[in-house]
Amino acid sequence: MWNYKNSDKINILLVIISTVASSCLASSYYRTQTIQERIVSDLEIIESPNGVPLDFNYNETSSESGTFPSVPGCPKSIDGYPWVYFGNPPRCYLSGYPGPCPGYRYLFIENGSPYGICGCGCFKYYMEEGLSDLIETSPNGQYKFCGRTQGYDSHKKICYTLSERGPCAPGQWFVRSKSDSLTCIAECPIVDGGWQVYNPETDQCEQSFGGGGAGGGSAGYITPNDCLAKERYSSILKKCVPKRAGNTLVLG
Repeated sequence: MWNYKNSDKINILLVIISTVASSCLASSYYRTQTIQERIVSDLEIIESPNGVPLDFNYNETSSESGTFPSVPGCPKSIDGYPWVYFGNPPRCYLSGYPGPCPGYRYLFIENGSPYGICGCGCFKYYMEEGLSDLIETSPNGQYKFCGRTQGYDSHKKICYTLSERGPCAPGQWFVRSKSDSLTCIAECPIVDGGWQVYNPETDQCEQSFGGGGAGGGSAGYITPNDCLAKERYSSILKKCVPKRAGNTLVLG
């Protein structure tokens, strides 16, 4: 006759064995998933305002010397630039690229935060070229400028294009003031010679003599072997770029 007491003991033993086996399999699975590299290098995806979803099966635990790793749940950092959170709910975006930011703005790392912020494009150029001292800061530390083209409000975390309407009323422009703040003035008129811009030093509208932007163009097919000692081969841009690190792109 079957002993129910023994049966209960056997059933309990089988449950324990099954639980341990499942735990081992789960541990092995997640360990495998955790160390698996998650690399996103498609430029179309990187520059998309949609970003990529978080996936905590992969977390970057180390990165190149002198650089930041990506935040948890985001892909592996690329070319020294980490992925950061942006939006609510957050998604992953690669710092140093436009991503979710509007025209001529790039995603920077917010100081002391896993999130990114949209900073002025001219800041990116100066920071990557080691010319951060050319970014001018207002006496109270709230505003940052690079010339008369863009101004950044660190309280609102917004980069403004200057000599445009911006947040001002119709018929007004948002400009850098003589006291190094951001303010609205009457729009500068168009004259026979073309556009005018506001000069905060003279508090006057003056003729604009704008030049062309930075040149571009392809130099032919580039391989990693073509890069110089002070360059790296960008797996995203498919060309040689200066050895810059994303940790230079930090905005407070």
